[in-house]
Amino acid sequence: MNHIHINDTMTADEFKFRMLNSKDIQEHNRWQALYLAKAKGFSAHEIADIIGVSKYSVNKWVYNFNHIGEESLFSRSKGGNRTSFLSWEEEEELLSEIGKTS
Repeated sequence: MNHIHINDTMTADEFKFRMLNSKDIQEHNRWQALYLAKAKGFSAHEIADIIGVSKYSVNKWVYNFNHIGEESLFSRSKGGNRTSFLSWEEEEELLSEIGKTS
């Protein structure tokens, strides 16, 4: 099995801490993959089997961590402004304007 090289910017304990404090399952999986590689010396294939992802995903996470840094492992929002809603007054005004034009 091929050994995965991870930059020495973080210790295995730091990977474990990040894994245990992840905000969602995807982020947890990324930190877990790096933890298993760093602490246990598992191959990408072994890690993929444990986590239930592809070997390609594991290699991509390792590559991104080594070249971009830890920020590449954090989950990002999915885009869009999900908290912007009209107030009741704005909605009534909009509906009345739509009613006038139809």
